[in-house]
Amino acid sequence: MNCLDFLRTSIAKKELPTYVYGYPSKRAYRVFPQPLRITDVVEQASRSKHINIYIHIPFCRYRCTYCTLFLTTRQNPATGESYVARLAEHIARYGEYFGDREVVSIYFGGGTPTLLTQHQFRELFVALEAAFPKRSRKCEITVESAPDTFDNNLLDCLKAFGVNRMSMGIQTMVPGELAQSGRPYSVETAEAGIKALTERFSHVNLDLIYGLRGQTRDSWNFSLGRALDYESQTLSLYPVVVRPMTNIMTSKAHAPELFFSDADKYMPSIWPILVIR
Repeated sequence: MNCLDFLRTSIAKKELPTYVYGYPSKRAYRVFPQPLRITDVVEQASRSKHINIYIHIPFCRYRCTYCTLFLTTRQNPATGESYVARLAEHIARYGEYFGDREVVSIYFGGGTPTLLTQHQFRELFVALEAAFPKRSRKCEITVESAPDTFDNNLLDCLKAFGVNRMSMGIQTMVPGELAQSGRPYSVETAEAGIKALTERFSHVNLDLIYGLRGQTRDSWNFSLGRALDYESQTLSLYPVVVRPMTNIMTSKAHAPELFFSDADKYMPSIWPILVIR
């Protein structure tokens, strides 16, 4: 069954399929029965002349109610410095094996990468340039962000380093839904963040989530309309997924009537995962 047939079948059955993140959740980590050798990875990737680089920044100011990602909210300046230093070493080591490949994309995910300082980003970009000097002319360099984690100086610094795509989690433009999702900033802060990004970068992605606690079809359409007003190049729309070890799982167990059912998420104007470019 191809992807389109799978999607049509899932919609017809009103099933909400799982999806795979491009970055690891906290439940994805495990101990291998035997150590995994980097030479085994190199051998498996020997056919490809191109590589995509993902860099995980596991720092956040807070954990959203639905989040299962691998992150910490207890970092301090020393932790950040140590982590970035180890990342630079890691980049250099992988460069020994893959440095001859052409890099087609670099993606900083998390966590919230924009919690790093300008100095820390500089250290990582210097390491990347040294280890992976071959870049595609169309190489896309993306940094994820949250509205309350950057200022204009950091954005200007990222642009100078070659970042050509910014991605920001908006999730909702309704104050009550924002608070219920565990985000402590205002909608005005989100709007200021969107404006700062769209003024500087030619490609901006905004994330929205549907199915949050207390969300209605009208409030979802309101958030979607507000996001469309900014005319960002990409909108990524995700269903909230209730997973173990999250606050939203407890919330839904106590008040299921405040959440969309999986069937409701397939109603017209709401899609499982949609990317608009």
